[in-house]
Amino acid sequence: MEKLLLSICIPTYNREKYLRETLSNVLGQIAELAVPAAVEVVVSDNASQDGTAEVVRSFRSANLVTGRNPANLGGALNLNKVIDMAKGEYCWLMGDDDLIHPGAVKKIVKTISANPGLGLIYVNYRNTDNPTAVIRLPGDMLFRTAQEYIDYGLSHFNVNEWDPAKFTFYTSLIVNRAKWNSVADSGHRFVAHVQRIHSFLPGSPVFLIADPLVTMNDSQTIIDVIPPSLLYNWLEVYWFMGVRYDRRLGFLRIMLRMCLGNFKYKTMKLLRKTCEYMRGRGR
Repeated sequence: MEKLLLSICIPTYNREKYLRETLSNVLGQIAELAVPAAVEVVVSDNASQDGTAEVVRSFRSANLVTGRNPANLGGALNLNKVIDMAKGEYCWLMGDDDLIHPGAVKKIVKTISANPGLGLIYVNYRNTDNPTAVIRLPGDMLFRTAQEYIDYGLSHFNVNEWDPAKFTFYTSLIVNRAKWNSVADSGHRFVAHVQRIHSFLPGSPVFLIADPLVTMNDSQTIIDVIPPSLLYNWLEVYWFMGVRYDRRLGFLRIMLRMCLGNFKYKTMKLLRKTCEYMRGRGR
């Protein structure tokens, strides 16, 4: 029996519009592998009210494992549920409306096979709103420990655009399932997965894939100015990591820049509106 290396874990809720394309994309790439049995796709439907369940049932594949919650558990608990259903050595946390680029699954399987014992694989990505915004890396990078990975990011913040999404975006994160299961869930409503990852990650190797293998569909989540609740969650993530890796000052610098940048954006937007109003009054 072939070893199950990778579980592509898709928590979903009311995504009939996008999920069909996501599943077709992923299952199609698995079918092209030399050993398709090395990868499974696991879907947990969080009591969707639209046609999501019908979309899932329309797929017939030996590589597909599905489940449906009788009631909505919330996003964080549904992510835990889909990972609990998985059996692969690694779990790729995948958004239900994101797309992976051709050859992505093959690249991930090759990376896992060539680098045993990784704690985390980070996959670079593009997004539909700004397709050129990616981390600029010299190539694929293997860090012996997560501390080395964190220090690299802190020292290259300006160059590599280390924004909070790099730690929160599901589809860029592939975790070691045994390590994930070795720590308890924090219970946080929004960023529990980040806190869990960085609870087990110190001391573990981390692999960064430079080529953007994923397109994040942010058409439903484009925001003009970061709302206070979301800003607070991201600041929580950074402070948690600062404490966890004993890099408080480095992360505090990023936190201050984020707050100042958000304040500057709101101020400039207000000034533009004021100028437009005054020009209108002048006419």
